[in-house]
Amino acid sequence: MRMVDCLERADIAWCGIDGVAVNHWAEEPMVTQDVDFVVAAEAVDRAVSILEEAGFQAERFEWSVNFKGRSKVSLQLKHRGVLPRISFQSGSGGRLWHSSAGGLARRYVAR
Repeated sequence: MRMVDCLERADIAWCGIDGVAVNHWAEEPMVTQDVDFVVAAEAVDRAVSILEEAGFQAERFEWSVNFKGRSKVSLQLKHRGVLPRISFQSGSGGRLWHSSAGGLARRYVAR
């Protein structure tokens, strides 16, 4: 996925949330037409710039930045409002953990 490549080459830690995270743990796959993700607050502007440089078209909203690329799948970088609990765990090699409400979805992405 081009988004993953862009963020990882720029050494920006990110975490897939919502439907993408649920699919990692669910017994039955869930259909989703977008990829929701978060980055550290101080990396939001840099992540937006990196993705725009890669050809994604950004549309800014109060709570998120939505991106369109070459596919029908859209990207949504959530950056304000009610976000899931996210933390870096020491000794985890820079892994970013996501835990949704009720702990139903957990996922990490190596930094």
